[in-house]
Amino acid sequence: SDVLNLSLGGRRIVKKERLLGKAIERNIVVVAARGDDRTKTLFPANLQGVIAVGGPAMPAEAGRLAAPGLEVLTLVPPDGYDCLSGSSIAAAHVSGIVALLLERDPALHASDIESLLVRTSRPVGRDGADYRMVVSACDALAELSNKIRCGADVRPARAASATTRSAR
Repeated sequence: SDVLNLSLGGRRIVKKERLLGKAIERNIVVVAARGDDRTKTLFPANLQGVIAVGGPAMPAEAGRLAAPGLEVLTLVPPDGYDCLSGSSIAAAHVSGIVALLLERDPALHASDIESLLVRTSRPVGRDGADYRMVVSACDALAELSNKIRCGADVRPARAASATTRSAR
């Protein structure tokens, strides 16, 4: 299985839309940044079959994915480091989680992965306006395999003989 990360967004381009449609038909999981516009999801994240990802600073919407995307330390050309923010950073984070999930179960489809990530997202922030649900790689992998325990969670293992690993 393959994962395509699109940390970009903008106006609709028909040729790109067709190419992404072909990728989705071939079960390539496409993850795209929603864009940092707080009112709408940009192309290509707005396409059917694409997993759209925003940062935790974006408005919370039921069923929408958010991931760490504020002041994330990353590499910058030609050989430096910087802290960057935005849905592009968040999309790259989710693409990495998708790759881990597909390594565990290559038969997963994008819709299954998106549902799993939404279902296993965790709350971050304080009460009120700061409250957001953010993807959790550990919780998604734990639900998929039932062999991983996340932090202080007490998820039951599928089989009593299963080896339990701690992951964060």
